[in-house]
Amino acid sequence: MRVHGETAAAQLARLIWQPGGQMDDGWWHAFGMTPWRDAYRRHAACRASIDAQLVVRRGWPAVREVLGAHMVPPCSEAAQARLRRLPTLRRVAVAYGLRTMGCPDYLLLGAYRRALSPWLDAWQCDRLLLTRAEWPARVSRSPDAIVVAAMARTGRCLDAIAMPEAADLATIVTAARILLPPAHDTAEPDGAVSEGASDVDMWGRLAALERMLCMSSKSH
Repeated sequence: MRVHGETAAAQLARLIWQPGGQMDDGWWHAFGMTPWRDAYRRHAACRASIDAQLVVRRGWPAVREVLGAHMVPPCSEAAQARLRRLPTLRRVAVAYGLRTMGCPDYLLLGAYRRALSPWLDAWQCDRLLLTRAEWPARVSRSPDAIVVAAMARTGRCLDAIAMPEAADLATIVTAARILLPPAHDTAEPDGAVSEGASDVDMWGRLAALERMLCMSSKSH
């Protein structure tokens, strides 16, 4: 199987061993590596050593796990399906986060739609509004902060569900987590608890949401 021009195994390997090239910017701060971010991006010769340090700071995989249960290739159909979510995980995370935030203004007002436009077009915002009956929340984020806030919300929801028992699924979940902001990177306003935090079938819902967004983008 190939994902956007590279094998799924290669993409997973890069997430695990070369996190600096793909991880959300919030992880540079979380790992105490912010001073090295620009050097990583500008100087290819530095990347291997910085990536190695990022792996150490992340704490996974540990040396003893390199050939252990926590480093299992995606063998099962469920793992392959989850791996296919990775190229669009950020976009789907924006949509999922907005949905759980429950504030219609984020999807209706022009300033927010413009901020969301790299991820969701107007049609997709309209479709997303139809995915829940009530949108009771009020605005608590500015347009320039809404994308990171939505991704962070989804990241917190992922952190709240139990790690899969299947080792190949656990490998993908752990590797993919750095694509979204750290849980503490963007605090919830007023200490709010994520609505989707108990969604045990969250990956299934992300897949369904991805299909809806894909259909929306092709139908107009």
